[in-house]
Amino acid sequence: MALPSFRSLFCTVARSRFPPDIRRPGRCEARTKDESLYLTMAGLALRRPRTIPYLLQAAWAFRARGWYRCAPFLPLPPASYMSWRLETAYGAADAKPSDDEIERYVLWTSRMRAEMTRGPVV
Repeated sequence: MALPSFRSLFCTVARSRFPPDIRRPGRCEARTKDESLYLTMAGLALRRPRTIPYLLQAAWAFRARGWYRCAPFLPLPPASYMSWRLETAYGAADAKPSDDEIERYVLWTSRMRAEMTRGPVV
């Protein structure tokens, strides 16, 4: 009896856990379902300018594939991805995180990316 390959197991899990549009986004799918989260982030950048580089890093990391092909020509994440992230974090796709939570998250992701590029300490 042959064991299933890692790829087939991973694809089976990915199909069952993630919505289809997160796995393989279509061309020019909706990227801005609710602009209030982006306005909150813009307000955070204005009130706390030191977070601007971290917000830009997070925006670039979560950008949709082919973002430059579709209006509004901004590197924004797909709306389905953002609602999935908010639902897994807060239990509701329409949750509105506070400024402190957004700031903590973007600082944490920046530190984690730096740790990943640094490599193992020997």
